Amino acid sequence: MIARILVPLDGSALAERALPYAAALARRANGRLILIRAVLAHVFPGKDQIEPQIEVRERAEQELGTVADMLRGGGLDVEEHVYYGEATEAILDTAHHYADVIAMSTHGRGGLGRWIYGSVADQVLRRADVPVILVPVTCDREWLDDRPLRVLVPLDGSRSAEKALVLAADLATAASIQLLLLRVVEPLTYGYNPVYPSLPLDPRAELGRAQEYVDKVATALAAQERTVETYSGFGPAAAVIAEHARDRRADLVVMATHGHGGLTRLLLGSIAMGVLHRIEVPILFLRPGAVPGAAVQSAAPAPLEVAVTAPEITIALSQHELEVVERGLTELAYNPERDFRMAQPALRLLARLKQAEPPGSVVAGTSS
Repeated sequence: MIARILVPLDGSALAERALPYAAALARRANGRLILIRAVLAHVFPGKDQIEPQIEVRERAEQELGTVADMLRGGGLDVEEHVYYGEATEAILDTAHHYADVIAMSTHGRGGLGRWIYGSVADQVLRRADVPVILVPVTCDREWLDDRPLRVLVPLDGSRSAEKALVLAADLATAASIQLLLLRVVEPLTYGYNPVYPSLPLDPRAELGRAQEYVDKVATALAAQERTVETYSGFGPAAAVIAEHARDRRADLVVMATHGHGGLTRLLLGSIAMGVLHRIEVPILFLRPGAVPGAAVQSAAPAPLEVAVTAPEITIALSQHELEVVERGLTELAYNPERDFRMAQPALRLLARLKQAEPPGSVVAGTSS
């Protein structure tokens, strides 16, 4: 089930284009939004390293908190996290431990080339162990709360495509969704071969078989009380999928990648890439091995949080010792090579130390 939706942001309006869709999905599935932002301070050699790191993180926390408060005002369950480090690793680490799906724009700060080709979105698609919803920069489809979402699922008979159908069906169980099943018959593109001078294709017969296939799948889904429509089409797959998404007023397309790597290598023939270029609605990509709720199903370690029932202890520190502890906690919180899960406890303890009075006597323990 998709109940925890991770939305990476970078402070730009373009990155926030994924928010309305993630929020609508969370509202329908009674789920939670997890907002994250990764920051790095660019400091010249020889200059103070710590202060710029603190400043850039605090600024990001303030901006992300504003977005989170706005969403909470709409009745949504929201949590936010700011990581000091590279965006890709922060997204993947958070998704692995806490998320069922990632929803992100294909165009954030740094331009289309950075977020799709060879960088953040491509790395996330290639390595994430949960499905990824990409919101194209051309996306203008509004998801209205007063009607079911229409979800188009292209099927080609492969196991990968049918896994995408399972994901879409599970989504339909949690939210108000209509499934649109599509099987595309592509024209033959083989060149002339003297051994096989002609490869006959009867489009009408092939379309009949394609329609029979999706109707059979729909019958099984209807028995599970899902609302299903079925279609078949003839032509280049990417163009036909995009055409049906537009003509059938689909709100979301759910597609499987076929294991050839990231977005730039989804398929020989570039079907998924072609769909992404043509479409104006979000696309949910499911790569081989990606599973919603992977964090729950795996043996991933729990967050490094101290139990609220842990007893407090009192220790006496000199001013110098206090400065050493604060510096160590700052390194732990802001060093990109550290475990992300240690950052929040370190920041909370830092805040307590700064509030301690007098400076030579500090209470250490858990925050409530």
